[in-house]
Amino acid sequence: SGREIMRSAVCRLVECVALAGLTLPVKTQVRLLDSLDDSVKHPLPSISLSAVAGLRALLAGYFPVSGDGPSDRLHARVLQKYVKILTTEDNAGATRGFALALGCLPAKLLAFDGRALGSAVGALCDCADVGRRVGEEPDAETRRNCVTALTELVTTVGVGDARVVSVAGTDGKELRTVGLDSAMTSRVFDTLFKCMEDYSMDKRGDVGSWVRCAALVGLEATALEAVRGSRGLRTAEEELEGGEEEILPGLEERLKTFVGDDVEQKVMSCVGAGKPMREEWAEWSPPARYFDVPTAVKMLGLILKQLAEKLDNVRDLAGNILSRLLNEKVIPCVADRVILVEALRSRSDVAMNWASPGVTFRMVVKAMNIDSYHAPIVEGLVVSVGGLTESVVKSSSAALLDWMKTMKKLKGWRHLARLGRTLLEIMGRYKKNERIIVPALKTVHLLLQNDALAKERKPKENRAEDDEEETANEFEVSLLKIMKAEASGSRSYKKLVAIVDCLLDCAGGVSWDEGGEAEKVYWDELLTFLFVLLAHPFAKLRKYVAEQLYITCLDNDALVKDQAKYDDACSLILETPWDLDLEGEDGEAGVRVKRNELADLFGVSLSEKARAKRERKKGENKKQVDELASYRSLVDETGR
Repeated sequence: SGREIMRSAVCRLVECVALAGLTLPVKTQVRLLDSLDDSVKHPLPSISLSAVAGLRALLAGYFPVSGDGPSDRLHARVLQKYVKILTTEDNAGATRGFALALGCLPAKLLAFDGRALGSAVGALCDCADVGRRVGEEPDAETRRNCVTALTELVTTVGVGDARVVSVAGTDGKELRTVGLDSAMTSRVFDTLFKCMEDYSMDKRGDVGSWVRCAALVGLEATALEAVRGSRGLRTAEEELEGGEEEILPGLEERLKTFVGDDVEQKVMSCVGAGKPMREEWAEWSPPARYFDVPTAVKMLGLILKQLAEKLDNVRDLAGNILSRLLNEKVIPCVADRVILVEALRSRSDVAMNWASPGVTFRMVVKAMNIDSYHAPIVEGLVVSVGGLTESVVKSSSAALLDWMKTMKKLKGWRHLARLGRTLLEIMGRYKKNERIIVPALKTVHLLLQNDALAKERKPKENRAEDDEEETANEFEVSLLKIMKAEASGSRSYKKLVAIVDCLLDCAGGVSWDEGGEAEKVYWDELLTFLFVLLAHPFAKLRKYVAEQLYITCLDNDALVKDQAKYDDACSLILETPWDLDLEGEDGEAGVRVKRNELADLFGVSLSEKARAKRERKKGENKKQVDELASYRSLVDETGR
């Protein structure tokens, strides 16, 4: 409407007046500040952003401070007010706007001392947390704006003394601003790392991706500022080698003092004045490090994870940021830099299109062999392989299978076994989380179908040399435990289908005549679990299990212990309508009875509890509701 257009125009006018440096009385400055504050909390993002731009210019061009910082009144009017609104307001428009307003403050109002700077950093970090709520509801825009503001704050005040500036005060003194100290820098990094794990969903979709994109930009800016503010930063190779750190000037530096003909005169002069012979000795301080190898490894791992995930815009942003950060002159302490650069290097002179799944995934999987980045890359690939977008699923699956084939060709059993362990760790870490569990099970299904997870083992005489190698049976035993835990109490059809697929992949290797005792115990437990699912309350799932079990029996007739019963078992699977009533009705045998008969033919021992007929609860309908009954009734009535 016209009011919104005028608000945005006025905010732009105030910004231009401030940038032009027009002389304004204090009363007018305050009125303009009040007007901008009123527009900052507007629900329309365009107006809020215009007001923040106006605030940035107005506060930088006006409102002078003394050598001790802003007055108590100005401090309460700006910094304290913005922090209070951000942390206590229930209006989402206000928290979104004032988060950005807090980030746009100039250093003279924000970093005149460590306490003021710490309050701003603390408020932004707290409100960027994924569990933070505005009123009673979570608000992704507030979290995103907090991360964006945190990034601008870091680039404004810097880390350490890299961006410390002196501002002329109204009292003739100079105000020297402060930068982020070690504790604040660590908190900023921790907040950004947590925001990289924001996968919040609402009716608009993956709104957490807004926060992750803002965190990607923030990580790049904060890392550059931390490196700029550090002194004596060590490379990854130096960290591995260890060695002593310099806590005093080196011998070579100290010997320079004694070079020259006037040494005696210098000594006598300095002793008399009570000053050191070299002024730089007095100013010398031990190395200050705000960035190190572990931080770099975690940061790059999270970026690589986003590069391996399913959203094109996130991959594009992550790829471009990663390319800039891998520049040796930018960040020196990157582990395995050469291998990582080689893996992600484009083979042509054309600029990389990181949003293209056909190109990106084939490059990312090459970095899976780097120990430092293996786990985050696999976690990102899992989401892509088990996703819904056809192009992403196809490209990521092909890249992963190509990597698997290369490892098998090069006899890289250790890498294949580690992939299996990583998948188990991911599923163990994200228990009952369908966002990860379902794609992880789909990924396991893909790998089991292609014999990737240590199906081929080293010769026995060589296995003792590699303690990390895991046999296929060990992986499948652990996988079965996880699937049992996930299926327990689950009402998710997608998850249960993924579990059935993995179970039948494992069942494809059953051979009762050739297996050892440990394998027979595992196979018996696996088939028992499969037959429990064959009597699941979901009729659609029972039908799916029966269909896939029949196909598996055709591929592997050794699945039935007694081969004389093989034909009878296959016939019973085909003849039973598995989607009918589980317990039966009107004296007819239900699906559970047929399932028990089939288990006997397969030689599977079910517990008495699993075999027993479930008593109907009071008030429960005896007859199964036909989902098409209403449609048939409508057709019948229309036909009449």
